[in-house]
Amino acid sequence: MRTSELLLVGVVLLVLIELTPSVHGESQSMVWSTQVPYLGSNGKPHDFEYFMSIKELGFNTIFLTVPWGAVEYGPNEYDFHVLDQYMNYTEALGLRVILVFFYSVPAAAGDPDATPPWLLNNGELEVNPLGQPQNPPALAWWNMTDRQYYFNFIKTVVSRYVNYSNLLGVLVDYGWLDDDWGPGVNGLPVGYAKSDVAMFRQWLRQTYHGNITLLNEQWGTDYRSFNQINPSTIPFTGNWRYFQEFRVWSINETYSQLFSMIRSIIGPNKMLLFYWGGSIDDIYSLQMPEIYFQLARRYNVTIVLDDADHTHFSVFFSNMARAYHVHLMMEWTPVPSTRSYYSKYLSHLILGYPWLMGGDYYVFIRSLNWFWPTVQLNAMATKIYELINGTYPSTKVALLYMTMFGDTYGNWRYLVNETGLIPGSLLNVNNHYAYYPFNMITVNELALGLVNLSNYKYLILMVPENLIPSSVQGIINQWRSRGGVLVSFNSSWLRDDLGSVLSHLEEPVLVANASVEAFPIVNNNSVFLAINNYGNPVNTLHVDVNLTALGLRNGTYVIINLDGGDLLNVTNGGSVSFNVNLYYTMGVVMVGIMPVKPIHMIINISSINASYHYETGVFNIKVNGLISPKGNYVVTALVHTNLTQAGSPFTSNGLVYESVSAGEATSNDGYFTINLTLPMYQVMLNSYTLILNIYVINNGYVVNGESYVLNMNLNFTSTPYGWLPSVSGVNVTGYSPLIIAKPATVTATIPVNLTSTVTTTVTTTTTVVSTETSILTSTILKGIIPRPVTVTITVGVIVLILIVAVALVARTRLMRGN
Repeated sequence: MRTSELLLVGVVLLVLIELTPSVHGESQSMVWSTQVPYLGSNGKPHDFEYFMSIKELGFNTIFLTVPWGAVEYGPNEYDFHVLDQYMNYTEALGLRVILVFFYSVPAAAGDPDATPPWLLNNGELEVNPLGQPQNPPALAWWNMTDRQYYFNFIKTVVSRYVNYSNLLGVLVDYGWLDDDWGPGVNGLPVGYAKSDVAMFRQWLRQTYHGNITLLNEQWGTDYRSFNQINPSTIPFTGNWRYFQEFRVWSINETYSQLFSMIRSIIGPNKMLLFYWGGSIDDIYSLQMPEIYFQLARRYNVTIVLDDADHTHFSVFFSNMARAYHVHLMMEWTPVPSTRSYYSKYLSHLILGYPWLMGGDYYVFIRSLNWFWPTVQLNAMATKIYELINGTYPSTKVALLYMTMFGDTYGNWRYLVNETGLIPGSLLNVNNHYAYYPFNMITVNELALGLVNLSNYKYLILMVPENLIPSSVQGIINQWRSRGGVLVSFNSSWLRDDLGSVLSHLEEPVLVANASVEAFPIVNNNSVFLAINNYGNPVNTLHVDVNLTALGLRNGTYVIINLDGGDLLNVTNGGSVSFNVNLYYTMGVVMVGIMPVKPIHMIINISSINASYHYETGVFNIKVNGLISPKGNYVVTALVHTNLTQAGSPFTSNGLVYESVSAGEATSNDGYFTINLTLPMYQVMLNSYTLILNIYVINNGYVVNGESYVLNMNLNFTSTPYGWLPSVSGVNVTGYSPLIIAKPATVTATIPVNLTSTVTTTVTTTTTVVSTETSILTSTILKGIIPRPVTVTITVGVIVLILIVAVALVARTRLMRGN
C-alpha cells in the first residue's frame, strides 16, 4: 500500500489521486491555481510582491490571461513587456503558469481588449438572423481572415514562452466561450454572419457530394443550387437539424486545427485545457459536452469545469471523464457568505476521481470579503500534498443518457434533462436516507465502445427507448440476451429523483438520519467519505456504512474525522457506525474509515518549529519526531484549531473559520519530518490553541494514534500600521493516546510518570517586526492530562522498553566513536 493510501486529507475532503494514466504522458502534480487578470484594479501591471503573495497563500499555479488586443496592438505588432515581466516573476518564484486565450470576451474581470480594436472595427461580427450583433461584440466564427489572425496570435505567444521552465500549459477557447456561437441576441440565436452562411453551404456541398438533386430528395425541397439555401432561423423548423449538424462539424474542425497547432508547439506532456461552463439545455447553442470530451480524448486536453458547485454537472462530467480517459479541473468563483456554495465546491472535488488535475479559483482577491474564504479553501486543498489511489464503489446499475440534440423540441427536452435528474443528496426512501452507487453512461460511449455493458446487471433508460439509435439498440439487445435487465424510461424521473427505482436494484452502501451529500471512495481496504450538508448545520449526523456492500472484508476499523484527525469510533464486522457534527469547515467533513491493527510503539516528538507570516495570516509548522521501534512507516499529522468565542466556534460573515491542515511523510528508520501550513484568520485573546493528531500506518493498517494540544502564545505590538501580532512561544500542554494496543494477560494500574522534553523553535515574521528566534521547552506528560490514566503493562511492553534501551546504548556508543 502506498504512502498515502490512507487518511491524507486533513483538510476537508480533497481526496486526490495519483495521475499516471498514459493519456497524460508523464505524471502531473496537482494544480491549485488562481486566475490572474492581465492588469491590476488600478489599470497597471502587477508587481513582484503580487505574485509572491499568491505563492505564500499556497497556490502553485496561476491562470494568466493574455488579452489579444493588449498584446497584439496592430496586425503582427506585439508588445511583450508585461508578459515577459510576469513570466520572469513567476519563474523566479517557482509558480507555474497556464496561459489563457479567449477569443471574444474577457477571460477575467477587468481584462482589456479581448478582441483587438483594429480587428473588431474592421472584421466581421457575429449576428443573429436579423443582423443584430452580439454584445459584447464577437468576431464571426467562419471569417477565415479573422480566424487566421487568432491562430497566429496564439502561435506567436506560446512559441515565445514554451521554453520557460514554469510554463505548465495553455487554455484556449474559440467563439463565445462554452456557448460557442454566442448567447443569442433578442431571443434569437447567432451564427448568421455572411461567412457562417457561406461555410454552411460549402459543408452541404461536401456532405451531398455537390449533388443538389440528392439534397432535394432527402429534404423534400426544390433548390436549384446550394447558394439558394439559408439556415433556418427558428429552432426545430426547416433545415435546423442540418444547421446544427454543420455547427457540430464546425466545432470539430476548428478545435482540431487549434489543438493540433498548440500540441505541435508545446509537445505531448504540457497541459492543454478547454473551459466549460453553463448548462446543457440551451437549444440555440451547442452545449453538448461529449463533443469536447471526444476532442479532449484525441488531443490530450484537460476540461476545466466551471460548474463545480452543481452536483449534476460534477457527477456527469466525472463519469464522462472516466469513460473518455480525460482529465478534469474543478473551477469556482468565490461568493461571500455562501456556505452552501463552498460546501458543494469542496465536496465535488472528490467527484473528479480518478481524473482530477486540481482546482482553480476565479479571481484572485477581489475584495476583503472574498479574501478569507478563498484563502481558507485554497489551504484546504493545497495542504494535501500526498495522493491516494481508489475507485468508486462497484455497482450493477448504469443510467443511460443521450447528450446530443434532437430534431423536435419534445425530443430535445428529453435529451437535456440530465441537468436535473442526478440526485444531489442522499435519497429519501421509506423515510430514511440512503446512498446507492450507480454509474452514468451515454449512448455515444456505447457507440464508441468505451463502455462494456457486461459490467452491469441493470440499465436504467433516462430517455425514451425509441430515441436511441438502432446501432446502440443492437448493443443493448445483445446485453439483454445474456441476462441484462432493462429498466424502461419513466417520465416522472424528469421531475423526481431515482430513489424509488434504485432502492429495488442496489444495496445501499450508506444510510444516514438526514439528507446530506455523501460520495464514497474505496481504496483497497479503506473508505473515504466526503459528507456535505450544503451549509445547513446538522446537530448530529448518524451514519451507517455497509462495508460488505463496498466490497471490503470484515475486520476492525477506525473512523477518523479528517478535518483535524479526531477519532470518531472503532468498530468490528461488516459495517461501521459513527456520529459527526457538520458545523465546521463550511459544512463539509471528510471521514476516513481504515483498518486498524494496533502495535506497541512510542512516538517521540523531538521538536516543533513554527513561523507566522502576518501578511498572509499563515502559520508554517514543522514537526520532527522518532518512532520506536524504528522502521519505515507512514506518518500523518492533522491539525485543527481550538479557537472559540464565548464557548462557541468563532464565526464571521456566516462562515465558521476553523483552520485545518494536513501533512504526511514516510519515516526513515523511524525518523520523520512533517510540514504543515495553517491559516489563522482571526486572533482571539492572546492564545491560539491547536489540536495536533498524529497517526502511524504500517502496511495499510493504522497502528498508532496520538493527540497533542499546542498553545501558540501571541503578543501584540503597536505600530503605525496598527496592533500586529507576534508569536512569543509554543507550549505543548496536553497529550492523549488515540489508538493503543490491546492488553495481553497481565495488567496493573500505576500512576503515569513518563515524561519527555520538547524543544520548540519559534520564528516570528511580520511586516514591521524583525525575525527573531527563541528556544522554548515544555514537558509532555505521557498520559491524558490532567486526570490519571490506567496503563496496561504487558510482557510486550517490557520487551519493547528493553529494545529501546539497547538501541539508545548502541547509539551512544556510535556517537562516541564518531
